Amino acid sequence: MIKVLLLAIGVVVFVSFLPVQATQPSAFADPAFADLYTLSDSQERLLLWGSEPLVSLVEPFTGAPGNRRLVQYFDRGRMEIDTEGAASSGAERRVTQGLLVRELATGNVQIGYDAFVQGAPAALPIFGTAVASVREMLLTYADFSHIVNTRAENRTRGAEREIEQWIAPGGLVTEGAGPVTVLAAVFVEETGHNIPDVFATWFEQQPFGDMSQHDALGLPITEAYWVYSGMGPGGVSLVQLYERRVTVYTPDLPEAERFTLTNSGRHYYRWRYGNDAMSGATAQRATQPASQTDAGLTLPQGYSATVIRSDVPDLFGLAVAPDGVLALGNPDGTITLLDPANPNVRSPFPMVEFLANPVALAYAGTSLYVVDDAGLHRYIDLDADGRVDGIEDIDAPGFIRETVALAPGPDGALYYCGQPASATAQAPGAGSDPSRTLLTIEQGDDSAQPVSLEIEAGGPFVVDDSGVIWVINAAGQLIQIEPGARNAVVLETGVPGDALAQAIRSLLLYRADGGSGDPHTDLIAILDGDNGRGGRIVRLHPLLAQRATTTVSPLAAQPGAIIDFITGFDRPTHMAAGLDGSLYVYDAGSGNLYWIQPT
Repeated sequence: MIKVLLLAIGVVVFVSFLPVQATQPSAFADPAFADLYTLSDSQERLLLWGSEPLVSLVEPFTGAPGNRRLVQYFDRGRMEIDTEGAASSGAERRVTQGLLVRELATGNVQIGYDAFVQGAPAALPIFGTAVASVREMLLTYADFSHIVNTRAENRTRGAEREIEQWIAPGGLVTEGAGPVTVLAAVFVEETGHNIPDVFATWFEQQPFGDMSQHDALGLPITEAYWVYSGMGPGGVSLVQLYERRVTVYTPDLPEAERFTLTNSGRHYYRWRYGNDAMSGATAQRATQPASQTDAGLTLPQGYSATVIRSDVPDLFGLAVAPDGVLALGNPDGTITLLDPANPNVRSPFPMVEFLANPVALAYAGTSLYVVDDAGLHRYIDLDADGRVDGIEDIDAPGFIRETVALAPGPDGALYYCGQPASATAQAPGAGSDPSRTLLTIEQGDDSAQPVSLEIEAGGPFVVDDSGVIWVINAAGQLIQIEPGARNAVVLETGVPGDALAQAIRSLLLYRADGGSGDPHTDLIAILDGDNGRGGRIVRLHPLLAQRATTTVSPLAAQPGAIIDFITGFDRPTHMAAGLDGSLYVYDAGSGNLYWIQPT
């Protein structure tokens, strides 16, 4: 039985310990990261980091400048720009390494110098991610959660020195002789754990080069345990969790291969962000732009872009019909249709004319809704031939122009939001606290009752399949509003003050397969660059402080983050997505209309 178990585990473990090479490795995000990386020789770098840099991003971090900091992930760790620690040492800044294993094993994620968010420990295999049929056989970080904060006795003297404890999936600890004799050699008073003699002797050989043992590993947070790892002929290893990395000793491997570290950096990223961004093109799509430029844009691996129309005058809106045809809201008060597959074939007539100062448009179901100075209108095209078969004027209150926003909802419903015209007009993000009014308009129903929402004016919004509303408020926070419930902040973006509310121009649920998307992983936004130029599309990963889970997913009490998705625009203002996964972006700065497709 044990042989069968070891064989099953060994198939996935051997591959999981090979350092992952990114499809197109990213450059170092900061010269200080490169300095630390090149501090050690090639063998030491392979041991410590496992690969070239994989992905860099700005993560929220309370107390850092702008409440955010630059980090870079590797297979076996993470580098961070630390300004507080640097200031105390008289330097401008310094590079630290994340306490990733401590967070994986406890679920307690550090989001600031003195701020933490408690979530579920990572149910991710320490020795790699196996297929479902083998996963239950593999030891996870969560299996150590009940013993991480438990101090042990000093066993470096006396009859209890031999390491004879085993840990199994599920966290069960048992007693039994190991394959070789290993003794407790060093007791670390700070955390109350014993370091085995094999690890202590290894550390004396300076395997991390000029980097100290503490800088490389941190403090031990568990005792050392024998485990069925699938490594070596016998499939048994000794593991010990440290704050930054997991040390592994496999006695029946050749001497030069007996000691290694696990891929905790890659594991942490997958736990926190919900995908393995470091292992190929599919994951690259959802996270980090690769070094690929198409139509003047920098795109994620696996995407292409085409300029389907240039010299487009400033649009007030962009929407995609269910059949994939684009509706362009023109400043002259007309709405024209564009088939992206035949962009040079112009419609002989506009779909809609004579709008009075239009401000927003959206498809909900098969109907096109438009807001202008005369109110909210529904245009019905029963046979999808581009000709309007009927018009309905929706009985809805008038909203201040600058605060109007439309979004489709489930089952063909339209959500119409804005600050009532009776309120004092203020620009979005001006620091005031007026309420907005939301109307839910079902297909063909023009008598929906308004619902008052206690959210600040300004900012686009989206509605997911369950009817939950997601909106950026004037404070730069992402607000989640459950049906029939009040609002709750779910993302601290790390952008100071109201900068995010002023910078976001469009919000969208987007998935490459054309699905409706999950706001926890598929929320994208147009974000202005400096002085309104150089805008980009980013992915928003919300902070879910109120949601608990015991799965591998990181979407429980994890800090939010803003990750670049598509860059290279001049001044993008509108975007829309089709059911085939196509993403359309209008860039007012260049006058280009982009068609971005997953390949």
